[in-house]
Amino acid sequence: MNAARCRPAVACRHGGGWQFSGTTQASVRASRSRGRRPTRGFTLLELLIAVTLMSVLALMSWRALDALIDARERITRAGDELRALVVAFAQIEEDLRRSWPVRLLDTGRGPVALVESPGGRDTTTGGQLDLIREAPAVAGFAPMGLAAGDPSRASGLQRVVWRLEGGRLERGFVLWWPGSPDALADTALGTRSTVDATTWQPLVERVDAISWRLYRPGQGWLPPGQRMDGPGDSVTGVELSLIRGGERLVRVFSIRD
Repeated sequence: MNAARCRPAVACRHGGGWQFSGTTQASVRASRSRGRRPTRGFTLLELLIAVTLMSVLALMSWRALDALIDARERITRAGDELRALVVAFAQIEEDLRRSWPVRLLDTGRGPVALVESPGGRDTTTGGQLDLIREAPAVAGFAPMGLAAGDPSRASGLQRVVWRLEGGRLERGFVLWWPGSPDALADTALGTRSTVDATTWQPLVERVDAISWRLYRPGQGWLPPGQRMDGPGDSVTGVELSLIRGGERLVRVFSIRD
């Protein structure tokens, strides 16, 4: 009886619950369908904008990464060059310190001197630093029995020359004894001498020019190119001026212990 009183589009109570007519159920489904947004994909314009933005971001990231790699390479190169300079300065200081006791020996020359560059091979205005120092580990060069008959090993001395060659600061060393041939003078004359046995170590690259100055108590710093008169055992200081990449570096070394 309740079902008979229900209108077509109205809900009525039937039994323990509500019952909707067929027209009402269709209206509910239609309203639910109208409340949902239709599913659709991206348009071509939206895709082009997204691709453009991704390309810009990728280009910016690549430039930042390239700048980072370039900066790291410059820092590494600068670190290597600074380390080479530190090693060279430490070696010069060691050579000069080892030359100080030689002044007490009768070698016929001063332990520290400046010499002209044979043949004008480099651009330095102060020549080459030529010094006599104690040879390291002399006993290791030859057995004791042979060292007694070999003046180069029995003297326990070593000749060291610092020069600029082909844009490189080089250190040459060879065993030396009083009366041994003058390697640099023989080289200028084109003759064979102890320079053939000289070992050269390139220590600093890309050097434009170097100059040396010697310090003598009572006279002060001798200008570059000026040669000393008298024994060289009175030299107590050496100044190295090095030009590299347009930058001038000056280092002063003390010879005394």
